[in-house]
Amino acid sequence: MRFLDKREIGTRLIFAGNLLRQPAYLDMTHRSIGSLENSDFAMNNAFWIGVYPGLSPEMIAYVIDTFHKMVNELT
Repeated sequence: MRFLDKREIGTRLIFAGNLLRQPAYLDMTHRSIGSLENSDFAMNNAFWIGVYPGLSPEMIAYVIDTFHKMVNELT
């Protein structure tokens, strides 16, 4: 996310992820099925990028190019 933020591509964490891990729900009686590992994965590894209808083709190309650069630096 820092890589994208430095290049002025807005990001946000996924809201909540696994709600059972959030402080407000720690002592709440609940029922869950399984380990909720997919919810944990989303909470720890996913994020949103900013989008809106006014993005031009050039802006979208910039975002795509920046993602390619990020992936190449990480691998």
